[in-house]
Amino acid sequence: MINIALRLSVLVSKFFFIFLAAKYLSLSDMGEYGIFIASVTYSIYLIGFDFYTFSNRAFIQSESEQALIASKQLSFNLLSLSLVIIPFLLLFFLDVFSVDILLIFCMVVISEYLGQEIGRLLIASGRVIAASWTLFIRSALWSYIVVFLMVFNPDYISLKVILGFWLLSSWLALFIGVYYLRDIFSLAPFKFNIDSKWIIRGINISIILFFGTLLARAVFTGDRLILELLGHKELVGIYAVYVGLCNVFMTFADSAVFQFSYPKQINNFKNKNMHAILNQMKKDAVAIVFVYILIISGYYVLLEFLFSYIGKQEYLNYINYFWGLLIAYFFIVISYIPHYVIYAANEDRKILKTHFFQFLVFFVSVFWLYVATDINVFMNIVLAMLLSSVITFLSKAFYCYQVLK
Repeated sequence: MINIALRLSVLVSKFFFIFLAAKYLSLSDMGEYGIFIASVTYSIYLIGFDFYTFSNRAFIQSESEQALIASKQLSFNLLSLSLVIIPFLLLFFLDVFSVDILLIFCMVVISEYLGQEIGRLLIASGRVIAASWTLFIRSALWSYIVVFLMVFNPDYISLKVILGFWLLSSWLALFIGVYYLRDIFSLAPFKFNIDSKWIIRGINISIILFFGTLLARAVFTGDRLILELLGHKELVGIYAVYVGLCNVFMTFADSAVFQFSYPKQINNFKNKNMHAILNQMKKDAVAIVFVYILIISGYYVLLEFLFSYIGKQEYLNYINYFWGLLIAYFFIVISYIPHYVIYAANEDRKILKTHFFQFLVFFVSVFWLYVATDINVFMNIVLAMLLSSVITFLSKAFYCYQVLK
């Protein structure tokens, strides 16, 4: 019950934060915030190299060596950070970020990356409540603090203040997560001792999923960049709010469903239990569809009222495009059910193919719609996102069928 409550509180925090941020921040600031989030997310994937896809499978399948695997994984995480964070400093010399925003960006990337890895270890080791607490602190605590300030002292709120509270909460969650794992590390005292053979083996396995993830994340970063390039930053601000509302659904699905079901699917494949695999897929599908119906019903009833309340007509002007975007996100989320079956079966190349299709369809669609039609750039992005998400779901479903056949 505590676990469900904590996960739901994350969902609620994102919902209220998005609307109040849209009310008190300018469209330009919302656009910058959207680009900041997309950049952090892409950077985390770049640093992580999807190495967890190798180490977590090994962690779940080798109970007797979990402490050693956790120690090796965090050694890799720190090594990867030390190698990749240095190029981020070049952003200052290229005038991409000011000094203060660059420092916040680097520190957020570090804490979010390590926090995600710690969260995955907590779930893989069966510490579900601990994982939920760290997720709440990392994802919801700062949102509630900012929402409180927006209501009672809105003049204090700025983009830097929001990012500052995110940074503090993220680091707090990281330290608490490490504390929850202290017994595992005590079994194999953590040392910065790089096992080069193990890392090379892990990279050789995870590199396939890494390239697939980069292709997929390029879509979710490229959409905002294209909007800014072909439109203007205010459009990015509106789009960022819409994406934030869609991400309420995606965040809940990932944190409350998939983070717990994929370790089970790995064990199901290990035990060759086909009945359990199919049963877990059905459970995930029911949960996802149920939550989606609840969210889309709530948005249908409340959305226009809430956008009217914040007093910015711009968000209502493009409201029809939001519904198309929400449908696209449904197909993206539901595609993770076959995705994790393919992942559990170690058929990583099939996942790479699906993400290549997603990447190709999205950017080709954007280009073709821009050249061959007169539709506006906002509709262009939404239609391309919708088409690429449907193709992603269908391709993953097809490869999942091949795996289970």
